[in-house]
Amino acid sequence: MDENPTLEKKSLSPVVAFAAASALGAILIVVLAHRFGMLTGDEMAHAGTGGKALVSPPARVPVTADQLVPVVPELPTHLPAADAALATMVAQGVAQLGVKPKTAVLPNEQALEEVAAIKRGDYAAASRLVQDVLAHSRIDGWHYVFFNRFMGNMTHGNDPALLDHLNEWTSPVSSNH
Repeated sequence: MDENPTLEKKSLSPVVAFAAASALGAILIVVLAHRFGMLTGDEMAHAGTGGKALVSPPARVPVTADQLVPVVPELPTHLPAADAALATMVAQGVAQLGVKPKTAVLPNEQALEEVAAIKRGDYAAASRLVQDVLAHSRIDGWHYVFFNRFMGNMTHGNDPALLDHLNEWTSPVSSNH
């Protein structure tokens, strides 16, 4: 048996290959159109069925601005204070990981500090923090780097308490400047 059997390569006919590629392209177009909102779920349900829905899309409920406000639950007051032994254990565990201590304060952290200072009415601390952020900011390509992020992270929704304190702080009659 000196003969080596050769495997014959079978190829698809060009017509079958073109039909398969066209079908995949059409599926891709429909999926992308649906993904980017150019084709709604209602239109998808009726596609290719002569107007009869295969599945009914879920009802869309309008969202109000109050529903977009992030809800941050308050910490329970009945929790015990942090145990020194637990804090030591955590510190030792972190030290074993070899994590370098944080050396920079990010704009979003400064924004949280700013909001906390404003809400507790400490406008002098809030002014110092804003001045520090401005001192370390720079204009770069039509953007005020760091200050834009700082201001953008101060609130992500409707915060009436923050608004009241901001109004108090910036009112011309207030002596809190």
